[in-house]
Amino acid sequence: MDTAIYFFNDLLKVVTGKVSGKSIQVKKASCVQLGEGVLINGVITDEEALKQALLRLKKEKKLIGKLRIVIDSTNILTKRCTVPMLAPKQLLKYTADEFADLSETYQDLVCDYAVLEAKAAGGQNGTIICSAAERELLQRYLDLFSEAKLKVESIDISLNSFLKAISYMPELSGKTYIFSIIENGNMTSGLFVDNVYMYSSRSRLFSPAGTEALANEILSQMSSLIQFNKSEQTKKEIEAAYFCGIDEDTLKMLAELAQSFSLRVSEMPKTKMASVQDRRIQGIPANYMIPLGCLIRKA
Repeated sequence: MDTAIYFFNDLLKVVTGKVSGKSIQVKKASCVQLGEGVLINGVITDEEALKQALLRLKKEKKLIGKLRIVIDSTNILTKRCTVPMLAPKQLLKYTADEFADLSETYQDLVCDYAVLEAKAAGGQNGTIICSAAERELLQRYLDLFSEAKLKVESIDISLNSFLKAISYMPELSGKTYIFSIIENGNMTSGLFVDNVYMYSSRSRLFSPAGTEALANEILSQMSSLIQFNKSEQTKKEIEAAYFCGIDEDTLKMLAELAQSFSLRVSEMPKTKMASVQDRRIQGIPANYMIPLGCLIRKA
């Protein structure tokens, strides 16, 4: 069993589980509400409060096995790139080169990549996600865990964890769609063409749940992805938009508004990507997509 800890603004989401084949067996899952301003845009602003939260989780035996953390921040840079499938060291150098022109804006970037497609259909090239974050941002998490006498096995970014979770949903195979996660007043959306990731966006939502104003905000973000799909000339029409974390009233209003795009809107499809034995565990997988994805290890 490993444990994934998702740091998201003033919220921690913790999942302990084991990946078996194309399914995740979840043993424990919980949300921890932090004080306001403890964590802002992925930056730790109150180390002591966050350390105490980790120590409580440790005492409650909710941090089991290898600890894998996932960070969400607009300060983390990402690019989707089409590349020849090179050796890992060459791909890492390619990734570093992609962000080389930002060296004056960002200090001491740590770069990494994840393979999306080893080889695209009918071609020699594949696709990867290049990512970079300032070393100081990452080091503060490592120092925090060290002070709590906890060892970090790996650090992931929210986008990569999101995409890994999607890859464990066979129900989406071959489809062209938008998939959005709404949590803590933030919306992260991905465009997938033939179930292959193409583009993502993120935005802050300001309107109250259950209002037409919120439905219009969400529709505006969806519209930008629809326009991107058209500009890229993928020759694929978006079939549906799926949501996690949206309330029933907003979803209903959004479905009516989305008819102008001939777009079907619904909650995320039922999936066998994760299972739980303890019936007290609620919200799997919809409320824990990012930490569930973090548990998935890809070669």
